[in-house]
Amino acid sequence: MGVVRDEGQPRSAAASEVGTLPPGLEFAISTRRLTNGTWVVAASGEVDLYTVPELERALASSLTAGATQLVVDLTEASFVDSTVLHVLLRAARQLDGTEGELIVAAPDPNVRRVFGITGFDRLFSIVSSLSDVSVLS
Repeated sequence: MGVVRDEGQPRSAAASEVGTLPPGLEFAISTRRLTNGTWVVAASGEVDLYTVPELERALASSLTAGATQLVVDLTEASFVDSTVLHVLLRAARQLDGTEGELIVAAPDPNVRRVFGITGFDRLFSIVSSLSDVSVLS
């Protein structure tokens, strides 16, 4: 089972609505709040139907806490599927209502390709690395 880190505090990943994680699936998520209203939600491993509920909870918590900028760090993600796109779209729409911004950091070409093929790279900012995110500088 994966490990979820929220503000640096580890906790066991809860069973998602679709069941428990398959054996051997590596997944972790962490959140951190910066002083300028920006939240960084980082996911590593495979982000898919089994693990996306944890990502969704982390994004919802950040939005509820007043995030004005939301950076989704997929630097360590080895795979994303369409369920991730749905969750990111929902978060981006919530931020649009508050004049906020969603930025996705995804250096892996296979992960970036999912955003390009679906046209999601036109809906919110996709950058190659966290160093490309101006709100983190």
